[in-house]
Amino acid sequence: MINKRDPFSIKIAGGDIADRDLPGFSDRRYEGTGIPAPEVSSLQRAIHPLFTKLVIALLVIVGAVLLGRLLWLQVAQGQQYRQVAEGNRIRLEVIPAQRGLIFDSHGLPVAVNTPNLALVLVPADASTTSAERKMLFDEVAKIADIAAGDVSSIDWHSYVPITLAEHLSQDQAVRLVTLSSRLAGMSVKILPERKYILGDAAAHLLGYMGEVSPDDLKLLSLDYQYHDYKGIAGVEDTWESVLRGQTGKREVEVNNLGKPQQVYASVDPVAGTNITLTVDSELQNILVAAVKRTLVANHKTKGAAVALDPQTGAILALASFPTFDPNLFSTGGDQAELAAILANTNQPLFNRVYAGTYPPGSTIKPIIGMAALEEGIITTNTTVNSVGGVWAGNRWFADWKAGGHGLTNIYKAIAESVNSFFYIVGGGTENRAGLGQELLAYWLRRFGFGQVTGVNLSGEAEGLVPTPEWKLDNIKERWFLGDTYNLSIGQGNLLVSPLQLASAYAALINGGNIWQPHYVKVLISATGDTQVYEPRLLKSLPVDRTNLEIISRAMRETVLTGSARSLGSVPAAVAGKTGTAQAPGGEPHAWFAGYLPFDSPRLLMVVLIENGVEGSVAAVPVAREVFTWFAQNRL
Repeated sequence: MINKRDPFSIKIAGGDIADRDLPGFSDRRYEGTGIPAPEVSSLQRAIHPLFTKLVIALLVIVGAVLLGRLLWLQVAQGQQYRQVAEGNRIRLEVIPAQRGLIFDSHGLPVAVNTPNLALVLVPADASTTSAERKMLFDEVAKIADIAAGDVSSIDWHSYVPITLAEHLSQDQAVRLVTLSSRLAGMSVKILPERKYILGDAAAHLLGYMGEVSPDDLKLLSLDYQYHDYKGIAGVEDTWESVLRGQTGKREVEVNNLGKPQQVYASVDPVAGTNITLTVDSELQNILVAAVKRTLVANHKTKGAAVALDPQTGAILALASFPTFDPNLFSTGGDQAELAAILANTNQPLFNRVYAGTYPPGSTIKPIIGMAALEEGIITTNTTVNSVGGVWAGNRWFADWKAGGHGLTNIYKAIAESVNSFFYIVGGGTENRAGLGQELLAYWLRRFGFGQVTGVNLSGEAEGLVPTPEWKLDNIKERWFLGDTYNLSIGQGNLLVSPLQLASAYAALINGGNIWQPHYVKVLISATGDTQVYEPRLLKSLPVDRTNLEIISRAMRETVLTGSARSLGSVPAAVAGKTGTAQAPGGEPHAWFAGYLPFDSPRLLMVVLIENGVEGSVAAVPVAREVFTWFAQNRL
């Protein structure tokens, strides 16, 4: 039988073919003429058995290695690669919550959110080569205002979205949407942006927004990410946790370009709480404009003013100069303007209302007068003969008026700001007892000086009520009678903030109540829950109401016959006190503190013009303008 699988079977079978029986055929003639077959021994030498075994062994080893690697990839590393693949396909996106709105006391919006068309990039989804990235930026730069080719600062492995361009026009947005459809990792989104309706008129009260820093991320909750914004200073900072709301999240499937295909799961964001302030935005604008005018008129740059409801401590308006436009920060505004704000040596970001401290000058005299009445040092019948000053040892402490004011009682002392009266009432003489340093410090602290008022804003200063111990520790000198004299007229090392002075004056005219200054009226959550802020009474001074009335009448005399007579034009009765405080290294500070109506106070104001020289010249005009408007529009 023929073995059909044997390629040499024809040769084996050839001998059985009977062609040798053909007529005339003889195989003898061909003997010796064929190709000789090789010997068996030479064929064995050509393919050695050992070589065959080596080849087979090598093939077995290589196969085993490949099989092992395949099993390791499929079994041991399979889960990891499945997770990586799934991670590239499924994304967790953060949905920012709408920030809570801020309204004034009449319901007018002062801080809102506006849509901001922005070009956003997820770096890890973008092209992988530097050449492709540059081409991407070059194409985008033809449409939007970005730095073409500036890719060095981007972490191209990050999945955190970054904003390449903001405030796109509708035309730019449409063109970029078309372009981004073929550019991996790029999209046009609507981002919320904070807008401050009053601009620079309420910057120091409302604060502003700023991008979180790496240090912020270590301290804040996990809801914050790189490039998020948070409140900086003012209301935005203090109430950040309620204004921010709760971010939402969603799992989305993306394609190879990083474009969303479908949503698997989502949690909706919760909008932030809306805040209604005690601040009257119209009054705020009037106050800021008045301070600005007096600064320009007196060629000054720095000042502060605050308006309170003396019956509750509610802040109705405040101003600090120089000021700034908070919108520049929330929009990532002009870098040159931002740099100028930060480099300004007059410190526009500094809130002088509660963080600045100054010698109060003569505005402290009603407080000293009240202390003297309470301690029985004086009565309404007590008089001092002002001859131009008093001696303390070999040093002369002068009145502001050459030759003095003559015979002076408490009413005249406050109305005309007679220094000699308060030198003697505060420090005494060899023949006459005064309050003395300890009682002066005691009463100043009782009215809230040397400690924060408790206003819920970061950076409030305590001020300073100096003592002999403080002077020895800090100046390395003993306390002298002259220090007590200086303290009695608001000079020396006594330092107060405008807000502290306003809080103390409120106690003088509301029956002795020290209220915590506040600016929040109502909180309204996203679900409609309302929380009304109740004014907080810090303490009620056990003082004689008759003495309070004496001091109030003396401050009324300041307007009728004294240094604030120009306030007589206001269409409501005003009372108050001017002050001119010596400032180290510069011209005197100008102060005014006062209120209206005299019989039932509704508005209390403190005005400070740094280096304004004289209270009646620089500070009183601000009060006159604001009081006039308030009397005509709010009484």
